[in-house]
Amino acid sequence: MEAISFKVYLYFEGKFEYFFLYYSEKIKQFIFASSEWVYDDFKNNEDKDENSLINIFNHKSEYALSKLVSESNLKQKFLHDKFNITILRFGIIYGPRKDGWSAVEEISSKVKNEEQIVLGSLKTGRRFVHVKDIARGIILSIGLNGLHTINLSGDKIITLDDIIKMSEKIFEKKSIVEEKNPHDISVRNPSNKKAEELINWKPLINLEEGIKSLENII
Repeated sequence: MEAISFKVYLYFEGKFEYFFLYYSEKIKQFIFASSEWVYDDFKNNEDKDENSLINIFNHKSEYALSKLVSESNLKQKFLHDKFNITILRFGIIYGPRKDGWSAVEEISSKVKNEEQIVLGSLKTGRRFVHVKDIARGIILSIGLNGLHTINLSGDKIITLDDIIKMSEKIFEKKSIVEEKNPHDISVRNPSNKKAEELINWKPLINLEEGIKSLENII
């Protein structure tokens, strides 16, 4: 099967239609890299799954809106042509990379290289997921028939405080932490239960292993 890599630059001008018109006979499945940012406000640490209602009017991010529009285009494609489409909503990804860091890379780097860390609330948290687990999830999703939307997120909420403490343990450092807005807590909690049930996927790399994988790049 031909390997195809491309970017969709203009979501509102039918670019998906051009793609499918040209490639529909050459591929068996379309896998779209979406994001957990399609989910709007999380309240009181609630978890959200693939069936959770999304209020598009709560979004101010063009990135999140572009993902939602693309997901809608693909779902429409499935309804009309029954093309095999898999939408993967990635959690907050971290891993060994030079830039584009998440809070995991940023904070572990500060613990390793600086004395002081300034942040909002230590209780802010995400279901961070290592890039290797994301790659494995993509591979496991290959071959799905029909239309599926799947969250690929970490197993549990990891707070900024968790990242600091684990980094201190790994790098044998003790940081001075200035918490500017302790009550301004932001938590996003997308469930990964469907991924476990449908493609037998669970993240295998825990926070300690994940931070250790960053050591040469932070």
